[in-house]
Amino acid sequence: MTISVGKQIREARRKRNLSLAKLAEKTNITPNHLGKIERGEVKPSYHTISVLCIVLQFNPLDSLLRKEKKRMK
Repeated sequence: MTISVGKQIREARRKRNLSLAKLAEKTNITPNHLGKIERGEVKPSYHTISVLCIVLQFNPLDSLLRKEKKRMK
């Protein structure tokens, strides 16, 4: 089972009711680039993922572990 980092970022952003423009403003990453990350068109750098995780207050491993637990039930 895999879930892309981009999908996890999109879920975290939507959960916090942030538009791409607002997230871009908070992270200093262009909305266009954020959209490409969410759609899986580009692979974000470790630094970019770190910035997004800090701003979105989310840990991608938590999401993966929850999904894996559901799958194993």
